[in-house]
Amino acid sequence: MTVQPSEVLPGDVLLFHGRGFVSWAIRKFDGTEVNHAAVALGDGMIGEAAGEGLRRRTVEESVTSNDFTVVRRLIGSDVSPVATTANAYLSGRVPYAYHALVLLAILSSVRRIPLPGAARRLVRSVLDHAAAALNAYVDAGSKLMICSEYVYRCYDEASYEKPNPYRLDVLTHGASFGMTTLPAGGDDESFLSWALSQPSDMVEQAAVQAFGTASGTVFAIDEEMVEQRLAPLIYDYGMKTNPADPELEALAPAAFAMEPAAATKEEPTDEELLSSMAAFSTALDQQRTGSAEEYGVGQDVLRGALQGLRDVSADPNFVTPGDLLKTDSLDDLGRVTDV
Repeated sequence: MTVQPSEVLPGDVLLFHGRGFVSWAIRKFDGTEVNHAAVALGDGMIGEAAGEGLRRRTVEESVTSNDFTVVRRLIGSDVSPVATTANAYLSGRVPYAYHALVLLAILSSVRRIPLPGAARRLVRSVLDHAAAALNAYVDAGSKLMICSEYVYRCYDEASYEKPNPYRLDVLTHGASFGMTTLPAGGDDESFLSWALSQPSDMVEQAAVQAFGTASGTVFAIDEEMVEQRLAPLIYDYGMKTNPADPELEALAPAAFAMEPAAATKEEPTDEELLSSMAAFSTALDQQRTGSAEEYGVGQDVLRGALQGLRDVSADPNFVTPGDLLKTDSLDDLGRVTDV
């Protein structure tokens, strides 16, 4: 069913199938067909979490910048309080921000994904760029809020009644993230479970490498630049895991036109991969806890940050766009495919 932009009501959830390599990777790692989420505010506007922070955009602008948009609605309730909560966040003083690379980094770390050699190069680059984005947020005084988390919170905080009539039931991820201690490269383990299973001396070395004064590669966090850096790696990974994907065929010309950074052309060592995981997990932990203190160096610090990454992925507020697409709390109205 086709939904017209004028039919989108305050409180509706809009889920986007975006263009580009990062959007493709988020969908593949999340096991869904959408990679971004927003909430309708009324008067033809939506609220969303983006790189520059929480922002308002028109429905038309959002729809035209994506291949298609799924509209979902909580049926049987007055959802105006959801839009009110969404506007309150937008008008608040807390500078929230979101970079798609952070969601991709979490998914690529905690989800059980196919692990050809291309995955190691891709994951390392994603982790390094996401860590740079998180550190930039810390420097700017911003707080991380993933796009789908913003939507979920707008519903969850629309009422403090018990039971909350606006609460969205989503899957609990704790049991699906492969928290095992399989040998490195096991088909059923996640990168995070692999990192947690490493011996103490390797963890100690990774901590020093990640936070020592001699390390600290600077990466751009500009979204267009990140897309260009990751495109060949994502395409290579996609061709090794799902070569028949028609979206990859459409993206191929762009991938061939871009060159990955020199540091991402060779498969990383276990120590290098663990160091990148260390840098990202500690940056995420700093965002999550709100700590402004400098991190020390040592395996206890790193293991604590890795455990924090697992805690983030199991947190009820860690909601992905795919969760919002799959929840039975919302009904499908159809797709906005043209304006």
